[in-house]
Amino acid sequence: VLGCGTRVVRRAWFDGAWRRTGYYCTLRAFKSGHNARAVLVAYRWARGVEAADPLAVITSTIVSANVHAIKLLTSRRAGLPAYLDAGGIVTFSAVARALRNPLPPSLVLARATVADATALRAFYDDPDGMQPLFPALADPLPPGLDWSDFVLVREKGSGEIVAAAALWDQSAHRQVHVVDYSTGLRLLRPLVNLASAVQGLPRLPAPGNDFAFRYLAFRKVRAGDAAAFRTLLAGAGAALRPTESPSFSLH
Repeated sequence: VLGCGTRVVRRAWFDGAWRRTGYYCTLRAFKSGHNARAVLVAYRWARGVEAADPLAVITSTIVSANVHAIKLLTSRRAGLPAYLDAGGIVTFSAVARALRNPLPPSLVLARATVADATALRAFYDDPDGMQPLFPALADPLPPGLDWSDFVLVREKGSGEIVAAAALWDQSAHRQVHVVDYSTGLRLLRPLVNLASAVQGLPRLPAPGNDFAFRYLAFRKVRAGDAAAFRTLLAGAGAALRPTESPSFSLH
């Protein structure tokens, strides 16, 4: 085996409608010296797949530090697609208690219940949100996700939902695995963990272990409402234990 990759087909809002879109991910080339050849062969095969099952758009994510992959995949060499730069995605991780902020008097925080299902689905079906590509809520919800995992921000008085997100424990199918630390952090880790224990903060796991986090998924905010987004983050911080780490990504 010289490499592997995944073609994910998912429903997303694109060009004014819900469409079937593609996502190419987990691209790995295993054998040194064969990376380019394996990638070219894989993408030639993928062209046939796309011709038989055409999708509205296909996206990929490449880590910015992976200069070799960026140069190879965007080189437009024989058989490679013409990738267009859609911008950067930054992933944030924070200590839960760092997100806890005073709430604006016009907004109310709440945890969702089954009774909120209809209103939540209507909120996500409306394409006018902060994220241009947000996922629709599946029915039933994905494994490991419950209605009580959703944090809601409502307008006081009208009760209208202006922001929502789910604190999704994805550890069953998605992990952040610690391979190693930089030399300085490796030496300082015992002291960092001692200080973290005193302050009630998350500890840095030993190499070979996973980092525990909750992903702030299905994140949607009424367009242009920065106060609602800050309140949503505060709600996420309040819903987790002080030592837990929420994580989310922004375009």
